[in-house]
Amino acid sequence: MMHSGLSNSDLVELTAFRRLLHRYPEISGEEWETAARIVAALEPLSPSRILTGLGGHGVAAAFDSGVAGPTVLFRAELDALPIQEINDLEWVSQVPGKGHLCGHDGHMTILLALGRLLSRHPVARGRVVLMFQPSEEDGAGARAVVADPPRLGLCHPSGTGAAFRLSCDTGRADELRLSGVGDPLAGQNRPCGQSRRRGVPRAGGGRADPRD
Repeated sequence: MMHSGLSNSDLVELTAFRRLLHRYPEISGEEWETAARIVAALEPLSPSRILTGLGGHGVAAAFDSGVAGPTVLFRAELDALPIQEINDLEWVSQVPGKGHLCGHDGHMTILLALGRLLSRHPVARGRVVLMFQPSEEDGAGARAVVADPPRLGLCHPSGTGAAFRLSCDTGRADELRLSGVGDPLAGQNRPCGQSRRRGVPRAGGGRADPRD
């Protein structure tokens, strides 16, 4: 059985990975192990290039067609919140005072799912970049990544492209939201009217249900 191009095996593995991230959250500026786990998950997908240490602990993977074209970047976040998680789930946070309570573990896993699809169905022209940004919660990460010279060559080689951030409503399995800016180097996390939604839009800020 296939679901959006992913097999049942993919979904089982990705769910397990998301729960691993959930067990071991790291807050802004401390995302060493999270970044290492992301790199380990990306390597079997054979992207054209993996960059690490972007703006701190950021990771980016480029899937390049080798044919001239636009660059499209999708961004997720590495960091968790400095908040104690209280529940009785098997994959509850194992780190006192820290928890993935804003859904970043889910966002990272969605990008890895996209990476699996890109590995199996390469882009015809241009490139797709999967960016795992550090320090989103304290506001320092986007500026640090944009100021990091290696990112310029990876994400903006031709002066054309777009960047998107994603979020999902964990109360609805059929909703994925993309908000984008026209310039991958804009470094702003605000929507600019480019939004695609499946299902019923939700109001309010980010949230995550650790039961998923």
